[in-house]
Amino acid sequence: MANFVAAGAAVDLLELTRALVDVESVSYAEGGLADRIEADLRALPHLSVTRVGDNVVARTVGDRSTRLILAGHTDTVPVNRNFPATLDGDVVHGVGTADMKGGLAVIVLSRRR
Repeated sequence: MANFVAAGAAVDLLELTRALVDVESVSYAEGGLADRIEADLRALPHLSVTRVGDNVVARTVGDRSTRLILAGHTDTVPVNRNFPATLDGDVVHGVGTADMKGGLAVIVLSRRR
C-alpha cells in the first residue's frame, strides 16, 4: 500500500479518500485503517504520533500556546455491495466515504503543512 504523505508529490484528495475507503474498517476491526493513518502521519517530522489500540493521536512538535483539534473515527458499517470504492468523475462512492473516510483524508492531508 502506497504511503501518500511520505511520497512528497502533490496528493489528490479523491485518490487518498478512495484508498482509505478500500481499507475495510468495520466497527471493532479498524486496525488496518489505523495502521495506514499512523504510517502516513509518522512520515511527517513535525508530528509526534501516539497509538493506543486503534486510536491514533498526532500532535505538532514545538512550543505552541494554542492548538487545533481535528478528530474523526475510523469505523464503518458492514460492507453491502459498496466495496471497493468507485470514482465517478469527482465523486468517490463506497462504504464510509462521507462518514468519515473523506474527512480522514482531509485531516491527513492538512497535516502535511
